[in-house]
Amino acid sequence: MMAIALASLIDTVAARMIAARETVAPDPDPSVTARRRLAAIARAYLAFAQEEPGRFDAAFGRCTVTTAGLDDPDAWAVLGQTLDELVASGALSPARRAAAPRSEE
Repeated sequence: MMAIALASLIDTVAARMIAARETVAPDPDPSVTARRRLAAIARAYLAFAQEEPGRFDAAFGRCTVTTAGLDDPDAWAVLGQTLDELVASGALSPARRAAAPRSEE
């Protein structure tokens, strides 16, 4: 039961990150779009941490929760997808991307 509640909380953060990413208008330069999307998801993530510090600690503190099998991407997947976009646009080198979370597409 606790794992389900934590997974739901993580989904809430991911939903905020996705909503923020989707507000970014595409730029003719894909690297500009990718950078703006990264900034948008970072702001959403930090806003959640500031607005909901207890819930943030519960979601991202020292506990293990698996979100495998859930339909919606978790916050790590949203970050990974946005970092992949930065690599694809040439704004981030694949070497620097290697240590960060991977999206599961």
